Amino acid sequence: MDDGSFLPVQLYPGRDHDRPDPVAPGIRPQYGDGGAGLSGRRHCVIRCHRCADPAAGQTTGPGSLAVLAAPLAVIEFFDYQCVFCSRLAPELENVMQGHHEVRYVFKDWPIFASRWPASHDAAVRGLNIWKTKGPAAYMAFHNGIYRTGHDEGALTPADIDAVTRTVMKGTPLASGADSDSVLEANNQLAQKLGLTGTPGLIVMPVDNPTPDTITVLPGAVPVAQIEAAIRRAGGKATKS
Repeated sequence: MDDGSFLPVQLYPGRDHDRPDPVAPGIRPQYGDGGAGLSGRRHCVIRCHRCADPAAGQTTGPGSLAVLAAPLAVIEFFDYQCVFCSRLAPELENVMQGHHEVRYVFKDWPIFASRWPASHDAAVRGLNIWKTKGPAAYMAFHNGIYRTGHDEGALTPADIDAVTRTVMKGTPLASGADSDSVLEANNQLAQKLGLTGTPGLIVMPVDNPTPDTITVLPGAVPVAQIEAAIRRAGGKATKS
């Protein structure tokens, strides 16, 4: 089965930021920026080699949709019950249609799992779908969950099962996707990057990132803002 590491990405023609649930199991959120702000987060991305170095696993493996030797990466930390993640999903889908030179990485970060168990259940299901059927099926599940419009506690097991059936088309799900370790690794990475909630977007070059070529976008942002960050990551001037 293709692990998706080099899949051509040709899959689809204010308070904009949810904070973590402080009692979510396994999640130890970091609420403040420590005075660093977004500029400090860019420096943090550079220090965090797991994000900057694709060989370390950040831009390959579960949740990665990549072109061969893609020079740029868009990395999203998300929760399936986050209303702002739901608003971001169609915007990011539009970006993916027009930017096939970018590696897209989706990091399941179920920060609302203790409040809404479907947050964790959907994340685990997505990882199992990835293991069973690869990145195209994972992306179909990802967007399918958001298209239900059921967020902030409205997502049900029936919703998750219905989207799964549509995506899997009778293929049995693999088990043992090691989902808990993947989710904890995502949690640890999000904390190292100074993210304080979902959605969190990082746009950067895969090789030799600098503070001038990294953009951290907390919250639901429009296509134009993501595209400006992609141009910046590619070293192209953007309008302020």
